[in-house]
Amino acid sequence: MSTHRDDFDEIDRLVLHTRASVIAKLDAATDFGAVLTHIYAKAAKDGTPEAAASSTGRPRPQEPQTALDDVCDHIDMLITLLQAVSAPGVKDSPLIGAIYLGSASRSLQRLRRGLARHRAGKDEALRLVGNAEHNLREADAVLRSEHGLSLDDALRDRIGDLMDLGSDITGQVQALRAKVTRLFDNAAEAAALTPIPQA
Repeated sequence: MSTHRDDFDEIDRLVLHTRASVIAKLDAATDFGAVLTHIYAKAAKDGTPEAAASSTGRPRPQEPQTALDDVCDHIDMLITLLQAVSAPGVKDSPLIGAIYLGSASRSLQRLRRGLARHRAGKDEALRLVGNAEHNLREADAVLRSEHGLSLDDALRDRIGDLMDLGSDITGQVQALRAKVTRLFDNAAEAAALTPIPQA
């Protein structure tokens, strides 16, 4: 007759085995070279418009990039980085931390949509940046306490030298906050971004 504790041990072994099996299958099915190429293109690592266009499937305009385009590209880069670190197969993949990463990514997606559609004012835009920042801090805290791994360490494990973007993910979000603030502080851009009244 098994004890209550033995039942839980068996369940723990089954869960660990199943998780390892799923991760192994996802790792085998994922073309990490293509993922990395996509990330580099999204971050416009080589600085060419063609690289950025090839990753998004949308043609890049040949006219000068506006401040709004720059902010949207920065948001796209952050979303891509978050997707890379939360994808299956990440060393010590964060289970609880993934909730925070998903929330941060959703805040950034809402910010991008709001700016692109002229539906977000300055207060709303900065609130969404703040939400993303908060969720990234929480994800980092979970990773550190559960796995002894910072969010930036998880990014480096996943995408290696792409982290030479100039700062860590928190620094990138702070840079985004500064860009969004400048976007609304510039009178011409602010007029173009004024939320369109909804009927």
